[in-house]
Amino acid sequence: MEKRAVTRLLMTHPGVDALTALAFELVIGTRERFQCGKQIASYIGLVPEVKSSGDRRRLGHISKQGNVLLRFLSVEAAQVKPLLSHGCCSTAQ
Repeated sequence: MEKRAVTRLLMTHPGVDALTALAFELVIGTRERFQCGKQIASYIGLVPEVKSSGDRRRLGHISKQGNVLLRFLSVEAAQVKPLLSHGCCSTAQ
């Protein structure tokens, strides 16, 4: 992993460990495949379902489409950030 620049960069984010960063890099590939972050979120299934009828639009739960492992690791990494900012857990490994 020392040779993977993208993995090292991803690991600088709180909550992102080596497994999460490597899985993200291997599943997503190069960022040039996508025009924006919304497309990446949609690709791994982190966007809500949309149900609409006439003028009404309802956002549901996440779509759960895409790579299950990467979605799980992304959600877990995202949940670490609030815990670290409130001092609920230690950063020591």
